[in-house]
Amino acid sequence: MVYPEPDTLKHEFAEWHISGIQGIEETNENAYEYDGPFLWAVESWRNVPSLSLFNENSGITENFLYYECTVPSSFPEIFFHWDSTGTPVFAGKPVDDALAFTPYGIVQAALRGDEFVPNEYPFEGITYPEHVVDTFCRWAGSKLKTSELSALWETWQPAFTESGHYWLVFPIPEEYNNLISTISLETTDNREIEYHRLFLGAVRISLP
Repeated sequence: MVYPEPDTLKHEFAEWHISGIQGIEETNENAYEYDGPFLWAVESWRNVPSLSLFNENSGITENFLYYECTVPSSFPEIFFHWDSTGTPVFAGKPVDDALAFTPYGIVQAALRGDEFVPNEYPFEGITYPEHVVDTFCRWAGSKLKTSELSALWETWQPAFTESGHYWLVFPIPEEYNNLISTISLETTDNREIEYHRLFLGAVRISLP
């Protein structure tokens, strides 16, 4: 899925012709036609300070673009493989700083091969967004706004805190970003654009 409707959509490629508008307080009413995934989080996406983006083709003024992508089937092998029972074995690139979301709390941990090494006790409860957002900020290296990282948490919190499930979440090193997706932007004045992105790996795991 992509939103708004792109001007060009081909296999693995979407292109929008948009105008960035500053100082627009109200979004175009057509923006509320968004009916894609993560409906509960859309308002947090819109609350991130940004230009308003007008797409003449769709007639929508919005302040975010949404796209979905897939990674090569070999991509997870950088970090882990699945054993015969369907359990991830982290025998690839070591993960030094991960968050494990458990029914008992949030645990910071490291992964070495198939060894899960907690480095602190679980936090009481699992609804402490300030701790999670602080961790995301650290992972982003202060390159993203706190409001952007809060929106990330609002988007994924229902999955990571689902009752009875364990999730392991860790930052994907920047060197692998372009294996996930690439972004380019051309402006009418040919200015240089700087991108900051944070990708997270999320794996459902089984713990005793």
